[in-house]
Amino acid sequence: MSHQVNHVAAGIWSAKNLLSHEFLAVHVSGGTTEIIKVSRNRSDYKVELLGGTDDLAAGQFIDRIGVLLGLSFPAGPQLEKIAAKGQGAGIKIPVAVSGSKISFSGPESHVRRILAAKSAVPAEIASGVEWCIADSLFKAIAACIKESGIGKVLLIGSVLANKYINSYIKEKLIKDFGAEAFAPASEYSSDNAVGAAYYALKAMSKG
Repeated sequence: MSHQVNHVAAGIWSAKNLLSHEFLAVHVSGGTTEIIKVSRNRSDYKVELLGGTDDLAAGQFIDRIGVLLGLSFPAGPQLEKIAAKGQGAGIKIPVAVSGSKISFSGPESHVRRILAAKSAVPAEIASGVEWCIADSLFKAIAACIKESGIGKVLLIGSVLANKYINSYIKEKLIKDFGAEAFAPASEYSSDNAVGAAYYALKAMSKG
């Protein structure tokens, strides 16, 4: 039972088991940004990596920029509050996505240059970081949907508890693909303990 599968199980439990036996899971947290194909049979899970980042995780991108903005580590919840003041006026940060592969090191360098030039206020930068992450993830998920033909997506991990990022991805998936996206309640997005408990319950019921 891996850390990642715990998150998947927590998401399945919170989604009231509405997911099919095969779906995509997008796990985005402090050190992980991965898109996986999940096949399950009761309490058994098989995962296959389809996409994600090769360099900087989305959570690391948030934390590094948050610290530069004077926020404490980890910076996710604070950056989300600041970003809410800049929605609609956020800076456009270049998105670096090739198929299902995402790079956040280039976007981070772009933001550092903006900060050095003092050409944007914190709310605009925070909002731009959220948009960059949301659009990058959507594009990579879209590539995985096209490759796999799977139209059910589970969004898990602390970064995907961000309301803007979560809503952006869900709305785009519905609009562009008619895909169904599920996510745990925000308090369970980063909680894999409940996933372990749910996994154990299913294993016990299996006998």
